[in-house]
Amino acid sequence: MQLGRKNFVQNNGSIDLPITGTFETLDYSEDYDSVIFSIAFYNASGVLVKPSAGTITVRVQDSLGVWHNPSIGSSSVSASAVDPAAATFTKPSWIMDSVKGKITLSGVTGTGIAYCRALFRGK
Repeated sequence: MQLGRKNFVQNNGSIDLPITGTFETLDYSEDYDSVIFSIAFYNASGVLVKPSAGTITVRVQDSLGVWHNPSIGSSSVSASAVDPAAATFTKPSWIMDSVKGKITLSGVTGTGIAYCRALFRGK
């Protein structure tokens, strides 16, 4: 079983993202037939934390340049569902060719949140 590659979403070359804005991966090193999205929020010490509010919007781009919503799960995820103890959302997934991922973080709040990391794992 091939696990695939982790393609971190970046902000000016850093994988530590601010909690507001739109960010993309670099173009994947290869086209993928399926992709799954993951995200986590951290405090300044690097400890996982749970947001209390906000929205995460996710899409992937196909090899022709068209952006798509997920095949499985929702393109809009409540940030409060990203609970390190027990996440309560279906990870957005795509069953299609894709070359890049994009997220938009809006209204994310919570005690001590300093940054987040997000990735698209393809295979």
